[in-house]
Amino acid sequence: MKRKVLHVTQVTGGLETILLLLFRHYDRSRFEFHLACPPGTTLEAGARNLGIPVHGVPMVRHADPVRDPLALAQLVRLVRRERYAIVHGHSAKGGYLGRLAGRLAGTSKTVYAPQAFSYLSQRRLAKSFFFLLERLAVPLTDLVIAASESERTRAVREVGFRHERVVVIPNSIDFSEAADLPAGRHSASPIILTVGRLTHQKNPEMFVRVAKLVAKRRPDALFQMLGAGFAGPLEAKIRRMVAETGLDGRLEILPWVSKRESLWTTTRQWRGRWLTYCTTRRRLSGWARQDRREQGKCSTFG
Repeated sequence: MKRKVLHVTQVTGGLETILLLLFRHYDRSRFEFHLACPPGTTLEAGARNLGIPVHGVPMVRHADPVRDPLALAQLVRLVRRERYAIVHGHSAKGGYLGRLAGRLAGTSKTVYAPQAFSYLSQRRLAKSFFFLLERLAVPLTDLVIAASESERTRAVREVGFRHERVVVIPNSIDFSEAADLPAGRHSASPIILTVGRLTHQKNPEMFVRVAKLVAKRRPDALFQMLGAGFAGPLEAKIRRMVAETGLDGRLEILPWVSKRESLWTTTRQWRGRWLTYCTTRRRLSGWARQDRREQGKCSTFG
């Protein structure tokens, strides 16, 4: 009889890409994989298309005193009913609720993939609160999967996990997908693209400041910020910065853009698996890139 593994997440976007990649390549002859995620998402649809049983759990990104307990109760019932051998939680909310549900159900080992610890994206009191939650969840965790050596170091030295309970599994890509990416090509004007939500973690303010400096030396350069319209509390601020720096007409803020950029950059201050995935795909496609050195990124390429 196959042992069952439940993946739990409330996140889509980059984590969605990672999970669908895993589901495509897992050994289903030995294990039966299930997914618990918010209903009606593209992640749910993608997993179902791969034949993965999906359980709709209405989790949300932010802390919610009403919906979070309801989601936890639903997860506990699910884990008890299906008797999963492993509950694998991804990112902050899915990681916390998944591990807690596994412990409360009393039937499962728990695995946690932080995808960058949640407190890193917070400030002041909120940062202290989310850091405390991470520390309180340490006893709920049988194994932590870090995306890089630097994330492993943070898990041990800051969060308090025992060294032997943290392993590093570097991110990977499907080479058949990389083969479908268009090769880099020249255009009359170089286009510099950054990808990420307009939020503190992604540090979009730095990209605008850098664009201002580059624009003075390269009058032909154009800039694009891909990621507007989705959980981006800094969007209004960034639009004001663009106007104030005189970059109107040269810096576009977009919800989506085709793969035609000449140079890809990231200004984010730390990373989870998604940055490694983006960077690797762009290297394989032959695109040039420039990015900062931040947690996790420095171990992407030697």
